[in-house]
Amino acid sequence: ARRHAGATDVVTRTPTRIAFGATEIRTNVTPPVIALAAAKLLFMPDKVVIFIGSRVSAVPYSELHLAVNEVNFRESDTVPADATLVGTTWLYVNKNGSPDRRFSNNRQVPSLAYSELTVQHAAFAFVLEFSMRQVAARLAATLKLLGEP
Repeated sequence: ARRHAGATDVVTRTPTRIAFGATEIRTNVTPPVIALAAAKLLFMPDKVVIFIGSRVSAVPYSELHLAVNEVNFRESDTVPADATLVGTTWLYVNKNGSPDRRFSNNRQVPSLAYSELTVQHAAFAFVLEFSMRQVAARLAATLKLLGEP
């Protein structure tokens, strides 16, 4: 029998950093760059340039749909130093919150407050999750300002 321990969604997480530096295009500015699992984003002054495989797209900030959300996340990996601890839980949990005794390796894990920025466009969608709570809201506000005429 397959056990899913109550999980209903599959989440693939990739550690990501925002960096400044060399890019695939020549420019007179040094844009912030985010390398995702399947894409690379260059935040230019007037648009975001997206590299997905061999395809390149330039999307004005005004065409991005942004949503900010705060979530509590059970962190089973390394805890980021700048994360806010909101409690602890079990790696495998029963519906009533008690530890699932079917798993001998069931350990307590921290529950952390993360902020999420969902970015959607007709051609792509992704979610950036930040261990610092206010980063998603600040980034969304900045991108919205860049998209104003």
